[in-house]
This record gives sequence, structure tokens and C-alpha cells, in this order.
Amino acid sequence: MFGPLLVCPSGHGPPAWSGPVRQAPIPPGRPGRLLWEQLAVPALAAGRPVISLANTAPLTACDIVCTYDAAFLAHPEWFRPSFRHSYGRVTAAAARRAASVVVPSRFTADELHRLLAVPPHRVNVVPPGIDSMFVPPTETLKVRVRTVYELPERFVLFVGSRDPRKGLEIAARAAASAGLMLVVAGASVAAFSGRSQVRGGAPGVVYLDRVPDSDLVALYGAALALLYPSRYEGFGLPPLEAMACGTPVVASDIPAVRETSAGAAVLCPPDDPVAWETAVGAVTSDAALRSDLVEAGAERAARSSWAEAGEGLAAVIRAWPRSPG
Repeated sequence: MFGPLLVCPSGHGPPAWSGPVRQAPIPPGRPGRLLWEQLAVPALAAGRPVISLANTAPLTACDIVCTYDAAFLAHPEWFRPSFRHSYGRVTAAAARRAASVVVPSRFTADELHRLLAVPPHRVNVVPPGIDSMFVPPTETLKVRVRTVYELPERFVLFVGSRDPRKGLEIAARAAASAGLMLVVAGASVAAFSGRSQVRGGAPGVVYLDRVPDSDLVALYGAALALLYPSRYEGFGLPPLEAMACGTPVVASDIPAVRETSAGAAVLCPPDDPVAWETAVGAVTSDAALRSDLVEAGAERAARSSWAEAGEGLAAVIRAWPRSPG
């Protein structure tokens, strides 16, 4: 029997994957990608098991699919109708049809059962890892990134897309209350409802859009804290990246982030601006609290690696009856 075939965009092969990989260019735009996925991938697989790492999967050949969150089901009002009726429907159908679903957190597993009735025995929790480049940057790199982006010595950081669930307005208010600039590394995303997008131009907020990974590491390290006031997540990777870079984290007290941060962050209700102002003020001014958070964060981040995540996915593949051997 042939082994599983992993198909991914050209130049994006996962480093922890040791099985066969078939890479191919994907047509531009979401409709083109979905069409390619539904028609070309089953033909390319030729009867072999298909593992999809990208939420959607060919519905006629869906063996193992990775589903990263269920926000489009839990809060459809955040998304444009065109997204919900195309990408959203295919993602939901793939999770229902797949023989095995891989999710990043226990919370996401519970959400798939609650919202899609996916049986728990078909869902496997495999948390993602942190890239090895996320380490505390040198003082030289921190000075460089502040110079390149014309940032002050004291600022707090927001990493993520500017969509309704991310709570950017809460972060901006908390930063202003502490007398700090908020630096936003992330762009608007077309999938989300335009009515709920956070607009630029707020005083005390600097928008960098997407930045190179090397600059992101330096931004994490240079920031007084990462603010992560998201209202819904399937996992929440930026807090772990910040912890790996030696930066304290103030994040939302929501199930996935509680699970991910594991006690190494200060957590606040996502829609309680007073709690956020108090927490950000404390984390950016209390040296002892900062030291405790940095130490706890480093320990938490050290438990996440892509090698471990790859082994977790490999274990799911080995347990699948169509796997070789």
C-alpha cells in the first residue's frame, strides 16, 4: 500500500514531516484554491490517504484534516457571507467527514463536538510548536528594530490581524491608560466583516502591518509586554512566541488561551477594559511581577516545539488504518 501523501503549496513543506510530500502551486484567490483542492488533490492522491494541514480538504478524499478553530461557527457575525458560504462550509464539511481530525487544543476539540457533532474519538489534540528563532533578542537587535520602525524605548505590542475578535480597541485603551504607545504588527483580513474592522488613525497606536519574522522576534523582545485581548481563539500562538522571547504577556481569560498559557500570563476578561488597564499598568511597572512572568513564560514556551508537534501528528497517522504497515 502507498503511504500517506502530503500536498502543500510550493516552498512550504513542514520541516518535521518525514513522509512523501507533493508540492504544487495554488491558483491565486480563495475560490481558485478551493477549486484546486477539491479537484486536483484527489486525482493527485490516486487513492492514497490524504492529510490536510489547512482546515479545508478535498471532500471526496478526506482522511486526516487539521482544524485550527471554529470561530466561523461560534461567531458567524464576524465573517463576511462570502467566506462563510465557501471556505466556512468546506471547513465544516471536512471536519465532519474526516476519519481523523487534528486540533491544537482541547477547547477546539470540544467546540467541534458542540458545533458540528464530531465524535470525540475522532479528534486528536496536537498543539503546535514554536519556531526555534523565537528566543530573547540581543540589545543590538532591539535597538535596531526601534530605529527601523521609529519606536520609543517603552511600548507594548499587539500581534495579530485587525479583525473583530482580536480586541484591538481594548489593547489601545489599556496602552493609553498606561501612557504607552501600542505597536500593532498585523493587517486587516478580507474574510472578516468590514463593519467590525478596527480602523487606523487612533492616537498612540502605530500600525506596522505584517513584519518579517526576524523583526517580529526583536519587537517581542523590545516590548514591555504583549497584549492579547482576543475574544475567541483555537489556540493562541503569539503569547507563546512572546514568552519564548522573554516578554511578559497580558491575555484574555478565554478557554483556549488559559489552556495555552498554563498560568504563565496575566489573564483578563476580554471585554473588561478596567481589568485590562489595571493589568497592563501593573505588568509594565512592577519589576517583580515582570520577572516572575518572564521566568514562568520561558518555562512554558520551552515545552512547545515543532519536533514534538510533528511527532504528535505522526502518531495520528500511524494509528490511521490506511497507514502503511
